[in-house]
Amino acid sequence: MILALLLTAFLSVGSVFLPGLIAPASRALHVLGTPFRAVATAFADRVEAVYDYAFRYQALKDRVEVLEAQVAEMAEENRTAEDALAENERLRELLQLRQARNDLTFESARITKWSGNSWESVMTISKGTTSGVQLNMCVVTENGYLVGVVTDVGPNWATVTTLIDPGTSLGAMVDETSENAILTSDLDAMSQGLCRLSYVDMSAQLAVGNTVLTSGLGGVFPAGLPIGTVTETGVTASGMERYALVEPLAQLKELKQVFVIKAFDTVE
Repeated sequence: MILALLLTAFLSVGSVFLPGLIAPASRALHVLGTPFRAVATAFADRVEAVYDYAFRYQALKDRVEVLEAQVAEMAEENRTAEDALAENERLRELLQLRQARNDLTFESARITKWSGNSWESVMTISKGTTSGVQLNMCVVTENGYLVGVVTDVGPNWATVTTLIDPGTSLGAMVDETSENAILTSDLDAMSQGLCRLSYVDMSAQLAVGNTVLTSGLGGVFPAGLPIGTVTETGVTASGMERYALVEPLAQLKELKQVFVIKAFDTVE
């Protein structure tokens, strides 16, 4: 390439001072230089193509980053809208519950923590004594389904032991037969997401599909709260009592918000 440049310079100068001598050499060199010019042109085209590709690649990359940010923003807005719709639906259901059960006074609370072990089923909620939450208050969903009972409380938090926890014990009743029993649980039932109906009289007409409610006897808990449906019945090892496994109506693991019953009419 350097040689070609030197020859080109020589011919340019020579064409001025020795036109007759230089012209034939110029034509010969023009022919000989054709491959060099082709290589130089191809090289320049290649460099231009690489630069153009790099420029367009960076532009596309920047565009993709902008689009990804817009998609992330839209996804966040969509999640916010879905949460708002779910919140509205819960409040709508709660309004219907309040109209149907005007004897109950509710306090809304968010679930802030779930226990993560296999021997208990408890949650922490965002309301406590400053909001009027006290021990032994029942906690329900927006539909009025029993979730559990407050077993510990602080100024701005409370621990709720769910109805499938082995520590649960409250009065229950079979809706179809008005048979009274005690709602309890054990580790085996809890592992299946179930609770247990115990101390059922042998003559009780228990059947799969029966609905179980809170009995309200003793005045500690409100009456008539839906607990769940009977999925299995049996007789204890002693042969003296019947029992039933009950599937809760509340979808415990899907809950984000609950409602504490702060006041209710007692059953005489």
